[in-house]
Amino acid sequence: MNHLQNKNMLLLSMDAQPPIKTVLIVEDDIVLSRALAQKFKNAHFSVQTASNGNEGLLLSLSQHPDIIILDLLMPIKNGMSFMEDVRKDNWGKSVPIIVLTNFDTDDFILSKLLEYKPAYYLIKSNTSIETVTEKATEILTHPTNSL
Repeated sequence: MNHLQNKNMLLLSMDAQPPIKTVLIVEDDIVLSRALAQKFKNAHFSVQTASNGNEGLLLSLSQHPDIIILDLLMPIKNGMSFMEDVRKDNWGKSVPIIVLTNFDTDDFILSKLLEYKPAYYLIKSNTSIETVTEKATEILTHPTNSL
């Protein structure tokens, strides 16, 4: 095999690998954010983190992650305002969002969830980190799943 054939085979094998997906974790609890980030890295995701909704919004609109994990109760910009702003952007209209929070829903929250259409609404105290990564992988594999 000559050098050109070796180079072409390498390019073909690189093309065969699925692209790495990027997850943005918008969470003000640093311990939880780090644990989620490590779990996603172990699952071969590229990971970005933000500790408040404003930082998360700037990152999401500039980097266009494949999926967003979002807390609702955060400083500077809460998760509902974040979703509202993301959904105004052309890219943001369809990006999957998994809400991960301890915030109970009421009628107002439910109406906003129906409007902003997160893929899942998960309660932190009832959801393992493994479940979050499984749901994210499921969404990215079968993107028609939604709330």
